Amino acid sequence: MARVTVLPRSEVIGTVDARQLLGDSKPPGVDPSTGAPDLLRSFVVSLDPKMVVVPHFLTECECQHLRELADGQWSRSLVGQLQRKEASAEAGGAEEGPDESVSDTGYGGTGLLSRAAQTRTSSSCMLRSAQTAVLERIEHRLASLAK
Repeated sequence: MARVTVLPRSEVIGTVDARQLLGDSKPPGVDPSTGAPDLLRSFVVSLDPKMVVVPHFLTECECQHLRELADGQWSRSLVGQLQRKEASAEAGGAEEGPDESVSDTGYGGTGLLSRAAQTRTSSSCMLRSAQTAVLERIEHRLASLAK
């Protein structure tokens, strides 16, 4: 079992190296029938906010599978901003441009306007839930950690 030492709050951003957390222990084996790691260890590295590191969460084979699913599907990441729905209608109810979309937040007349921004340079790719058997196993593994 890992030993957690609570340190004083720091104003400095730190780096967590999963290899240091594991020490001399070897990577987990791979289940031959599923291709998934046969053992996962989690380490709480921060309590506020709670952050957990799970070394070897994905196997090399699973990483390659995810890269293949995402290949050619990447699009520029968008930045969200809350907006009153009435404001959109007052502005002429213009349709969203190719690099923006409005989604309902569910909070009384507000929407989330997502659009491209010069300050955001990342790309994203959305995969479908349970798109493949491998992805479904990864989703279940992640859900089991969230419990």
